[in-house]
Amino acid sequence: MRKIRIRLLLLVACLVLPVVACAWSLNTWVRSGGGSLQVRTDTPQTSVNGSVFKNYTSQQNFPITLSASPGYKISTYTVNGAVTTPESPVASLTYQMGLLAFPDKPSQSIYVNFVLWTTSITANTGDTGGSVSPSGTLSLQLGTNKSYTFTPSAGNQVIAINGLPASGYTLSPATLPASLNTPVTLTLTIPENPLTMTGYFLGVIANAGPTQTTLPGSSVTLDGSGSSIKYGGGNLTYAWVQTGGPAVTLSAANVAKPTFTASAIATHNFQLTVSNGTYSNSANTYVAVASSASAAARASCMVCHQASGVGITSNVFGNWSSSSHKNLFVMCANCHVGADTGGHPGPLGSGAVNETTFTYNSPYGSGNFCFTCHHKGNNLHYNTEVQLANICVACHNPNVHDPDATMSIALGASHFNGYTSTFNPNYRAAYVTPNTECANCHITTANIPNASDPALSAQRLDWAVSGHGNTNGQSWLAYDFKTLSGCVQCHTTAGFIAYSTAKVTSAWGTASVTRDVLSCIGCHTDISSGALRTNHPVQPYADDTYTNPNVGNTSNLCVKCHSGRQSGRSIRAKVAASADFTNMAFIGSHSAAAAGILFKSIGYEFTGRDYSNKWHFKHDKVGINNYTAYNYDTGSNGPCAGCHMSSANKHTFSPLTRDAGGVVTAIISTSCAGCHTGPAYLDGSRMNSRETKFAATLLALQKVLEAKNIYYADVSPYFFKSSGNSEPGNAITNWGNADTMGAAFNFNLLRHEPGAYAHNMIYTKRLIHDSIDFLDNGAFDNSVSITINSLSGLDATQKTLATGYLTPSGTRP
Repeated sequence: MRKIRIRLLLLVACLVLPVVACAWSLNTWVRSGGGSLQVRTDTPQTSVNGSVFKNYTSQQNFPITLSASPGYKISTYTVNGAVTTPESPVASLTYQMGLLAFPDKPSQSIYVNFVLWTTSITANTGDTGGSVSPSGTLSLQLGTNKSYTFTPSAGNQVIAINGLPASGYTLSPATLPASLNTPVTLTLTIPENPLTMTGYFLGVIANAGPTQTTLPGSSVTLDGSGSSIKYGGGNLTYAWVQTGGPAVTLSAANVAKPTFTASAIATHNFQLTVSNGTYSNSANTYVAVASSASAAARASCMVCHQASGVGITSNVFGNWSSSSHKNLFVMCANCHVGADTGGHPGPLGSGAVNETTFTYNSPYGSGNFCFTCHHKGNNLHYNTEVQLANICVACHNPNVHDPDATMSIALGASHFNGYTSTFNPNYRAAYVTPNTECANCHITTANIPNASDPALSAQRLDWAVSGHGNTNGQSWLAYDFKTLSGCVQCHTTAGFIAYSTAKVTSAWGTASVTRDVLSCIGCHTDISSGALRTNHPVQPYADDTYTNPNVGNTSNLCVKCHSGRQSGRSIRAKVAASADFTNMAFIGSHSAAAAGILFKSIGYEFTGRDYSNKWHFKHDKVGINNYTAYNYDTGSNGPCAGCHMSSANKHTFSPLTRDAGGVVTAIISTSCAGCHTGPAYLDGSRMNSRETKFAATLLALQKVLEAKNIYYADVSPYFFKSSGNSEPGNAITNWGNADTMGAAFNFNLLRHEPGAYAHNMIYTKRLIHDSIDFLDNGAFDNSVSITINSLSGLDATQKTLATGYLTPSGTRP
């Protein structure tokens, strides 16, 4: 349970006024069951007492204690009409009421509502060797007990239950792994934080590979290489046994991939058993030998479909028979997974693919099912131009690389310059330009039809949706960066390599319609091994000798382009040079300066204000010498990669997921989850709450700037004399003083660093707080809350969010 003590003590003249003048009344009300309210040491009130009024003449504040009953939490509390919803679950809270706290309110009130404190508990299984009951997600009351039964299938056992808390549960039997065929009952005392429990029943998982269809005389390879060890360590042993059909001779029965020669038309059934010496598991597959693919499909599928009339009108069998799928023995069950093993018709239903053109029509799981074999790197359909010795196009033209295609094209939109588009004449960046080669991202291109490169397919697809691979991103499109010295090192792949190798920042190209993204070869010297370029800390800022800390080679790659170009000290340098701030162009930080925020190296810091980190701030230590926080080892890849590349899809470089509306839905970084436990627990909802508050504070700072006739526009040089006119002649040059420009600098910095609230929250809050505190009256007098509440352009909710974020205890964070 957490206890938050809020004290609001404002000294007022009541101390010297007559007692009569200090009379005041207090209305207290517990408006729901589930808790109590206690004034001083009086008898606690509950909901049965209703609304209670009392008069007082004491000159002292009274502590009002709000206490939830076990299993409940404070839902809202209302003080003098102001409603507060605790950001985090709170069971007990003490508030100070009286004329010292609220000198202008002789009639005061405090109401409280309680609600059940529930926690989301999820129980599931991690493999197919058993079940759990109840399964799925339940919302359960804090402190109550709930039992779950993990039941193994015949011949299996409960090996482990992952995701359990450090305490607060019992197991029966008490030790895992349990005996064979023995259910395990877990009794859990519901904790404060959400929990996902996953039961595992298989120490090893056998995978006998897909079913196959082939011709007589063909060599067949059985494939058990997809088998894996989950528990017990060791090495897998393989044992293949033929369980049906005419006998065949395997090349070896104890290897992952035995071969045999298909002789007669028949169906051969096989069972694979794998073991690591502690656990074993079996799986089955079959090989159908037919006179032709059509004969096999007719026997296994068409006979029944013909009799039942399913798929006849749309001529499914006829269309497949005339397709390349048939020629390559891509059978019905290869796409309609499970149709031949009891899962008919499989998850890929009718209409998902156009029966005539095979164009994909609907989503399958998280994406296009056809990508299982056809690795898509594109999202539009483009005609291509051949660049250099492009051996990809030599094979892929006029054949269709993109299974979504409706015309004879080669590779798709992202691979080639946008101006070649037949559907969209607008310009965009591309993966392939005259300065790139296929091998920049693909391991081998010597024989494209047999080099699908699946090992890196997932990484490339993740990268393609990241900022590094976004061909519509302004980081690549805003200018023709290859012609701009000082820009090429971060906005082109060739420039990134040149800067990493020899700190070259000069332009390398001539003006043209081509633009590229930061491709794989930018960060990696070897695509197949994943080896990274060697990078050392750099001095990122003009007019400044500051050098970035050494955060390890992986994160050094990131920091050199994510520190910004100028810092608040760039403005200080102008002051030292006696520059005229009544006639000066705006000094800006540059975009995406995450490292500058993380290491507190970039903001405009006002004289006399404290910007040191709080004791609990550890983000700058993540990934440094395997720094350990809350028993979580953060590794040695530095803070950038440590947080942004610790999810399963690490090349998206995102520690979280969002829905279509941009709302944070989940934290997927294992580093974030590993460190943010207990009171510091973070989930999508809490992260989204912080992001919303951050946005409200930025809006407040923008409105304070506008009150001084400083108007922001999202185009360089960013600040203008009037709203709606971002022409160069309207740019502000008369700042009056360095601190005013510094406040604008901080807004522009944070406006272009949307993760600042997470990278270094206190530093970010202080930059905004001090900027507002200075701008409102030229003095640092903790007037931020008053100023925000007086602003126009913010609604009541935004004002509450901004003041709560910047002045959580009534003062500077």
